[in-house]
Amino acid sequence: MIKSDRQTLLRLLTATVLSSTWSPKQLQELAIDLLTDKTLGPDLGALIQAMVNILDVPTPDKISLQRRDQSPFFDLAYEAVQRRRVSKRVIIERMRQASPSYMAPEKLADVSVRDLLLSFFARTAKDDANRLLKLLGVSSDDDPYLSGITDRR
Repeated sequence: MIKSDRQTLLRLLTATVLSSTWSPKQLQELAIDLLTDKTLGPDLGALIQAMVNILDVPTPDKISLQRRDQSPFFDLAYEAVQRRRVSKRVIIERMRQASPSYMAPEKLADVSVRDLLLSFFARTAKDDANRLLKLLGVSSDDDPYLSGITDRR
């Protein structure tokens, strides 16, 4: 883990624990457990790993698999975004407009535009994908292949 990520994680965990409703005694017990219990770290790691799998958070290996099986919408969207030099923030705004339930990553600096689009198209319905294309100024009506995909239900 990168040193800055580790510091950020430590601050986040500390802030979360301190903002909890735990008593000072419970906080002291937690501190002692963290210092002495050798199973707490692996248990926490296993829990986080399980949650990542349950929530289907894109990881680098999952994203590389998605690249092999790209959505037909991806190439058009990526080309439009690159051609118009659309910022990540604008892309995420459009993604939220197209699919209000879309959860964008918190740290935009860590995610490339390519990965943002891949993740969006892998997780959303074809109607939402088509809506995003229209919001980005790309019409699937111009492409018979894509219009056939969007018309299929």
